[in-house]
Amino acid sequence: MSELAWSIVGWTGTVIFLASFLAKDRALLHALGLVGCVVKLGYTYHLQAWPLVVNWILLIFIEAYQWYRYRRDHANPSLEEFLKCQM
Repeated sequence: MSELAWSIVGWTGTVIFLASFLAKDRALLHALGLVGCVVKLGYTYHLQAWPLVVNWILLIFIEAYQWYRYRRDHANPSLEEFLKCQM
């Protein structure tokens, strides 16, 4: 790929990652954050910026765990939580 294409990949990852902070739903926040991290990981791997590669790998695990935990805890809401949402 050309350097322009890699630059577009890098900026796309940045936009996705930053857009995740605007999400009102926590599951969407972590899903977008995870996608943004994976894209940025690919970009920094291409640049061979190894400290940043390690950083993005750690962030991928953090985002994946937070997304999993949120989905696990909200997969079967209690009756009280269900009634709160209905009001």
